[in-house]
Amino acid sequence: MEKIKIAAENIPNVGIITLTCKDGSHIEVKEHIPYDSKEAMALELAMYTSVTDDAAEIMYDSYKKPLLECALVAKYYTNIDVSEMAEEKDWKLLIDWLTMNGIYHELFSAVEQDYKLVRELYILMRYATYHSYEESHTLSAKIKKSFASLLTDEDITESIAKSEAVNSQMIDMIGAAMERKETQPAKNDKIALDGGAVINLAKKRTKKN
Repeated sequence: MEKIKIAAENIPNVGIITLTCKDGSHIEVKEHIPYDSKEAMALELAMYTSVTDDAAEIMYDSYKKPLLECALVAKYYTNIDVSEMAEEKDWKLLIDWLTMNGIYHELFSAVEQDYKLVRELYILMRYATYHSYEESHTLSAKIKKSFASLLTDEDITESIAKSEAVNSQMIDMIGAAMERKETQPAKNDKIALDGGAVINLAKKRTKKN
């Protein structure tokens, strides 16, 4: 089997599809954009459509995602000037303009195959973002962060009681932990939580040279 070497100069020229608008203007649409552009596009979509509610400690997709998605398709795939479209009203105007000119669905159909990879990258980025947020806002994460103070001389119960982020259940757990710390041998630095989960409070041992 003959080996084929891949080089930038061997990549075919990008195909261009021309869409004719009802107002007589013509929109040029790229059938393909480079991988770097796909990655940048997916990142923009993930960054600007992921909404966090710190009070409720949840992350969700903005219902305005179609607005930004349309603006990004226009930015990366077409000759439409979106350089000054920085606000929501501009994105709405873009969708209205595309729709009234009868090319909104034609535009997305033209980039459908190439855009699949952008969507895949977006989903992976969104999952990573959501997973990171959830991990940092779980009860176990809060407890681990709070119990770190047990290794110091400060009054952990008093400091946590002043924190609005920790509820009474955690304070009770900390009180039980302090009692266990006094009654158990010093070498036992593990606290068993409800459900069998264990937090290791022992200091990491450093290797002697």
